[in-house]
Amino acid sequence: IDPSDLIDESDESNNVISLTFPVDPRPPGVDLTFRPGAVATDPEVPNPNGETQMTIRLDNLGADLALQATMSLNHWTELGWEVIDTRTLDLIPGAGFVEVPFTFHATELKAGVEKFRVEVTVDGDQVDLDTSDNELEFTLLVDPSRLQGARRPDLPSGHVPLEFSAAEGESLLFTSDGSSVWVHRVNERYDLFTCLELEDEWSGSFALAATDDDKMHVAWTRRFVDDFGLTLHTVSFTTIDSSCTISEITDLMTPLSLAEGKYWGLDMDIRSDTVAVAGYHRDLATLGTYDDITSVFVLDSDTPADADGWRLSREIIPLVEVIETAADPVQISLGSEWAHILFQDARNDTTGVERLGVFYAHGNLGEQNWAFRKAMGDDAGGAQLAVLEGDDGKDIVVTGWRELDGYNAELVLSVTYSNLTELASERVAAAGLLRLRFVETSRGLQVFHDAVGPASRQIHYSLITVKDGESEIALGGPLTEGWLSLASRSDEAGETHIIYTSSSLDWRARLLVDDREPELQKTSILDRLRILMNLDERTFQLVSKILMATCIMATVLLLAVSAGMLGRRRREEVLVAVLEDDDDPIEDDEDAELIDDEIDDDADEGESEWGYETHPAYFAQDHREEFDPPHNTAEGWVWDSCPDRDIGYVRARMAQMLFSGDDSKKRLSALSGGEATRLVFTRLAIARPNVLVLDEPTNHLDLESIEALVEGL
Repeated sequence: IDPSDLIDESDESNNVISLTFPVDPRPPGVDLTFRPGAVATDPEVPNPNGETQMTIRLDNLGADLALQATMSLNHWTELGWEVIDTRTLDLIPGAGFVEVPFTFHATELKAGVEKFRVEVTVDGDQVDLDTSDNELEFTLLVDPSRLQGARRPDLPSGHVPLEFSAAEGESLLFTSDGSSVWVHRVNERYDLFTCLELEDEWSGSFALAATDDDKMHVAWTRRFVDDFGLTLHTVSFTTIDSSCTISEITDLMTPLSLAEGKYWGLDMDIRSDTVAVAGYHRDLATLGTYDDITSVFVLDSDTPADADGWRLSREIIPLVEVIETAADPVQISLGSEWAHILFQDARNDTTGVERLGVFYAHGNLGEQNWAFRKAMGDDAGGAQLAVLEGDDGKDIVVTGWRELDGYNAELVLSVTYSNLTELASERVAAAGLLRLRFVETSRGLQVFHDAVGPASRQIHYSLITVKDGESEIALGGPLTEGWLSLASRSDEAGETHIIYTSSSLDWRARLLVDDREPELQKTSILDRLRILMNLDERTFQLVSKILMATCIMATVLLLAVSAGMLGRRRREEVLVAVLEDDDDPIEDDEDAELIDDEIDDDADEGESEWGYETHPAYFAQDHREEFDPPHNTAEGWVWDSCPDRDIGYVRARMAQMLFSGDDSKKRLSALSGGEATRLVFTRLAIARPNVLVLDEPTNHLDLESIEALVEGL
């Protein structure tokens, strides 16, 4: 740390750490092997309607050069394994690898699962040191979809994605900077517009579930200080729409002091009108016994906007041995038969090895102490849960989790009925698996997970389908390199958003888009015009509004000109009403003076008065006179207009105008034209005037901001 000694420290003895580790030499000889993740395709998701190139990586783990080897690729058909290609490979370097391509033309791969086996043998007098890894069976997920190129969401410094709610057009991204939760609007280009600071005392747990009408139900844990100075902890809930408008925030759980316990590990699901929130409750007080008991609770409501409409089921799992820092959140999914959960608990057996397992339970909402429970995975975590509806209306439970960890980690996927009668299951090596995500679609359940491949960490894509009473788990290959973070789906747009950290450690997003036939018969004349103009829908709507406003202004101008021309041709009587000194209302002609004279077209002065209960506000082209003193900060200038409010209120309003982090600390003199415009609008919004005088307000604004201004007005 600080190798150039630029920082003055009181103690520099702990700035250097030394460590040792063994370096095992390559074994002498030849050791050919297929490692996990050795198969890649181009495109990343093989499409049945196009050409696919499969590349298979063959490693030589030995120290010596392999002079020659033979590789054969087999394809599983109704008649069994069929050899489709054989290659002779020359000179595979020790501690090196070769990549062997195979090409499949359109229609040669059918949609669904295609099963392959690749084998390699060393030719000549050389001997392979270990032949157990000279054969690899794998599957390809052939799917009518395509993976778009990577995009770089410009997250504010220090922010980490929590959840993403995908929608057609504009989506919402929820991030945290450690203590606060922020909401950002995300357009198709993945430009971020911060619109809301949802919580400034976040305590670590967050859950989201989206409805079909682009509304998001959100639950999170937060801490706050009450009127007596006591720090309390609770679970809060609100609903947010795509425009970042939120409903009233409701506290769902009884606030706990730090000495009483904590809520954590939240998850949420929606079915029809029912919203359910599940999580862990660590009860330190336990009615005064201080036994420190952790249990699983469920909250549910058919009217989530009503604070009194929530029902609490305490201790559906009365006792679990987990701690917050070691366990994953509860998983909950609502079915037509039961409410289903996955949770973690300690595995106690004769081995004496302390570890956590994944457990399944189901029961009715509103009931406590669910009776049906069963262990699913040993030494397991990172679980995901989804409930699909079978053809007979029964719940089909899909579970997935990581078993073991490190190099020995495996991905386990299981499809069962509620009684855990198995329909399908798969277990596949996934070294270093960190994150697993389920995404429900109209075509099935998409499964994304990351694992270490031959050269880097990879994100894999699989698909689980249930049809005609049968279930199929189609394990796919790697999509891209990186660490998986989030995945979210917009079925309306046919897009799945994958958010991840790239191998260069920056945030990336890629879209997995369904192939769809264009529905030309449903395309309106306006849509066809938009396509001809090569505009996206939001830009086209803005252009339409501007054109409409221009037409109205032109019409008004023509009418005004016509009226003026008529006025010049005739004399007019003008009635001017003047209030008398006693402010009595005008009741008859005695209080008015009739002026019978021609209008003076060259008048250069006059008077105007604001009406009763008018509260005007003026937006000037030049804001420099308003920015006084210029060394004041943007945050301070806004706060000056509402000194009775706290700083949290000011920052929340500034966040709605895209001021976040260090932006709010800028000096007024350092603001750009666009920033100055947004800052003035922030102050106008706080003043809540009912008369606006705007002098060219769109100067310095980008297209998105202009559109927001048009909609706001």
